[in-house]
Amino acid sequence: MSHFAALASLRSGPLDPAVVASLRGRFHGAAAPQGSSDESVALHGWSMAGHNGSSCVALADARLENRDALIADVGGELRSITGSDDAALVLAAYEKYGDQFAERLSGDFAVAIWDPRSRAIVAARDVFGVRQLFFACTGPVAGVSSTIEALRAALPICDRPNRALLQAFLDSEFEHWTRETAILGIHRVPAGHVVVIRNEKAIVRRYHQWAPRPELRSRSDRDLAAEYAHLFTQSVRAKMDDGPTAVLLSGGLDSSAIGGVAYDQRRRAGAAADLAFIATRFPDTASADEGVFSDAMLNACPGATGISIPGERQWSFKELGGDDDYSEVEPDFGYVRTMGLSRLRVAAAAGCKVVLSGHWGDQLMTSRADQRSWLRRTVTRARRAARGLPAPPAAPEFAAPFAANCHWLLSSGQASAGLAHMSYGAEHIGVSWRFPYLDRALVEFMLNVPDRVRNQHGRPKWILRAGLDGVLPTLVRDRVTKSHISDISLRGPVREARRLKPLFEDSRVVSLGLRSPAELRRVWRNATDHPTVIHFRILARVVAVETWLRRRVEFAPNGQPAAVREVLT
Repeated sequence: MSHFAALASLRSGPLDPAVVASLRGRFHGAAAPQGSSDESVALHGWSMAGHNGSSCVALADARLENRDALIADVGGELRSITGSDDAALVLAAYEKYGDQFAERLSGDFAVAIWDPRSRAIVAARDVFGVRQLFFACTGPVAGVSSTIEALRAALPICDRPNRALLQAFLDSEFEHWTRETAILGIHRVPAGHVVVIRNEKAIVRRYHQWAPRPELRSRSDRDLAAEYAHLFTQSVRAKMDDGPTAVLLSGGLDSSAIGGVAYDQRRRAGAAADLAFIATRFPDTASADEGVFSDAMLNACPGATGISIPGERQWSFKELGGDDDYSEVEPDFGYVRTMGLSRLRVAAAAGCKVVLSGHWGDQLMTSRADQRSWLRRTVTRARRAARGLPAPPAAPEFAAPFAANCHWLLSSGQASAGLAHMSYGAEHIGVSWRFPYLDRALVEFMLNVPDRVRNQHGRPKWILRAGLDGVLPTLVRDRVTKSHISDISLRGPVREARRLKPLFEDSRVVSLGLRSPAELRRVWRNATDHPTVIHFRILARVVAVETWLRRRVEFAPNGQPAAVREVLT
């Protein structure tokens, strides 16, 4: 991660020297603008570029996938820019297109530009929100950063927990996560949006709209499968670096497709040994074990490294709160943190800085909008309207019936919370976690194809099976079953009871008024006496909020929150 922070006094007055010093200390050794004596601005980051004429400065936490196209488009501007590559391209795009620049970028990115001409901060986040980006406005001072901690340290007024988000999280509602954070006053830039902060106001708007491709409706199914394979291969290739890469292999269609394409790319380059398949095994839990399918993938990819992780003891709550110095930036969205982090740890130990996984494949290729998803969307919209929140983005009118569900799943608050959790976990381990199914061209294609290519003859994800025929082993390509880790997860409340039960005594969740003591007793009793997936998830959210409050929030003697603590990582 190339973290950054931009802090500006929008009235031209000097910033508090103590705040500037705090920010400088957090980014010790990072780049800083050359020759700038403006005391009203503090800019720090590991990837920075400046324009010699306009004096604009760009900061970037980015992995751009369309560098060649960008250079061809805005290369003329680069002659006036000094700085690191990605930030320089971002600034060149801004100089040419103004605050419409973000639409020209493709990949995973969080970027910010300080424009002294209008005394504005302009920031943008990638279409899916893979990279994190936050902003805060406290009177005349505004800040944008790729980390919550930098803003919280620089703007002390942002020191209270966001009760509305925490309450909604406990109620299994996630839409607050699209625009808010767990800290009141620090906002999340929504995926696919740009924020312009000027004249003490922040204007947030969507910059990307999915383009219609009506010509796809008349093409044959085989042609569509071939284009899917082409786009998917492009996405996997773009997300692989030259060095060692790990694929988190479950044996399911989504991760196996990534593994097969990644292996083909490495084999052609004579570097199959630089690819590692990491599979978690559950030999004693039939509902979770996919060993026969992951073995089939490994046998089909000679030369690649296969690493197996025993999963039987990776039950829920085995890692809690600040275990292993985990920073807990926000309440932990991961129900089985040990399972997710263990695979990233193994990848890092194997020398792999890049990790690919099949997350979001189901959301992209679900065959139809089922009744539960429709009901969930309807309830979410009603709750948001009742609370005066803006409606979530509507699906494009041109899309096939399936696309409304797909679009909602990819842009929901639950997706935002999940990506935030994955980002925090990857940073904790020190790897770059990438998702080939979150690709602009691939998603735009899937939003436009007819529903019939998703489910044919009782085979879901037909377009993937047909497009990657020859890449996937027959056993994997033809499977129709799915595994789940519910049985592993449900072991946690009982096996970790000695650690969990004290969290329900002198509870911070109760002190904040989010739940009553009786409600907490009922949550614990249901999860231990009547273990179901629903009861487990309710418990998991209570535990996540409780551990976060205990570690991150100082409480006054009267039991009310006093301030959010800083936890150094």
